[in-house]
Amino acid sequence: MYTEYKKSIERILKNSCLETSMYHLIQKTIEDNTKYYSLDISQTQTRNRFHKVYNTPAGISDIAVFSKYDKLLFYIEVKWFVRNQTEPSIYKQLLGQSDKHKKIMFTDGLNWKFYKLENGELIVDWEVNLGNYPEEKGKIIWNNYDEWKKLTKLLKNIRC
Repeated sequence: MYTEYKKSIERILKNSCLETSMYHLIQKTIEDNTKYYSLDISQTQTRNRFHKVYNTPAGISDIAVFSKYDKLLFYIEVKWFVRNQTEPSIYKQLLGQSDKHKKIMFTDGLNWKFYKLENGELIVDWEVNLGNYPEEKGKIIWNNYDEWKKLTKLLKNIRC
């Protein structure tokens, strides 16, 4: 699966460079490694009846993760790794989106972080780095398979 995942990210980098292109891959990774399912909610509009369900103080996140009993557990915020997103620049957004469920996941496809909201602050529960993208090299430098195994194990152990 790691080989397929890497190829998919590299194809997206080569042909799209849009974070929305990663949604399906992120959802597949979640669903293949947890007992949960996920939905792309990024396009939920104000005229949609689900807008109030998914709206948070920081707007609507990209992906919602549900239990097998359809309980909304947490959101996933996806950013494109080439845009040099820094944690402080998205912290306020993640904080607002974690408000309802006290947990949120952030990924850019290379870095995965799972946060818990405690006393009004986001605390990193776990973090995995699958690789990095030095723009001057123009290609992803992937970490070894152990990081993928770590990610899949952490995903399997998410309890909500």
